[in-house]
Amino acid sequence: MPKEVPGRVIKHQRVTDAFKKILDHNWVKKEWTEYAMEKYNLPQSTAEKDWEAAKQKIKEKFSKSRSYVWEKHHSRIFDVYEKAMKEGKLDIALKALQDIAKLGGLNEAEKKDITTDGKPITINIMKDES
Repeated sequence: MPKEVPGRVIKHQRVTDAFKKILDHNWVKKEWTEYAMEKYNLPQSTAEKDWEAAKQKIKEKFSKSRSYVWEKHHSRIFDVYEKAMKEGKLDIALKALQDIAKLGGLNEAEKKDITTDGKPITINIMKDES
């Protein structure tokens, strides 16, 4: 008698399959849903839930790697800054500080949200003829 596989293991296998189809074959939700309904004999809602779980898994995977890369670059730039300060190379230290600020998004211009609450705006541009 074959050993029965728990439902969560089967779901994990389906989500992993969806993960691979998304990354390796650039599948869209419709392609996965049709494939999963046929291959795994699933209702559409379950196939769509597996798709969403795979998309979430992808998001988590790449957000962790982005965080790691950011920390690695920040650490390297800070090491350059400390070395430059010890050696008295203030121009290099200043550039390192600017890079740290840029990496942290501190030097981005502050954006103001200007809206008209749906009212039309008319702009007349006239050529100065003097």
